[in-house]
Amino acid sequence: MTKNKFSSNRMQGFTLIEILVAVLVLAIGLLGMASLQLLGSQSSQGAASRTQAALLAYDLAERMRNNRNAALNGDYGTGQLAAPNDPNCIAAGCNAAQLAAHDVREWLDHIVDVNNIGIDGNNWQPSIAGATASLTQNNNEFTLTINWQESDSGSRNLLQRSYEMGFEI
Repeated sequence: MTKNKFSSNRMQGFTLIEILVAVLVLAIGLLGMASLQLLGSQSSQGAASRTQAALLAYDLAERMRNNRNAALNGDYGTGQLAAPNDPNCIAAGCNAAQLAAHDVREWLDHIVDVNNIGIDGNNWQPSIAGATASLTQNNNEFTLTINWQESDSGSRNLLQRSYEMGFEI
């Protein structure tokens, strides 16, 4: 009986060290994938906030364009926007100033919880958590700024974000 020159009497296979190295490489790869998943999730949340801010800005701009005289008279307010008292005029019909107050009040309910508007209560959630809005006017030119905070994707720090839109009426 002749022996094959490639065979050996000892068993061949993986050693314990090789298996440990393979498990270590796999663990590092899985940790890397988990961190990428977390980064992607945070980036997605930031993009959603920016999209929501743009939609909210266009919404208020269109409300103001539909009530042009009130907007030009400053009835939508300037500076930091706060919810005005409820004009309670929708059923009976609003004048231009009352409609402006109603528009601002209803619009702000998407950012902060305004009582007696929309879906108040335990299930209410803002479109952009912790956001504030300000409006400036220069004749028929307006600038709406929406500010909010979001977490930094690389750390636990909160970053100040804003969306600014200029428009004419």
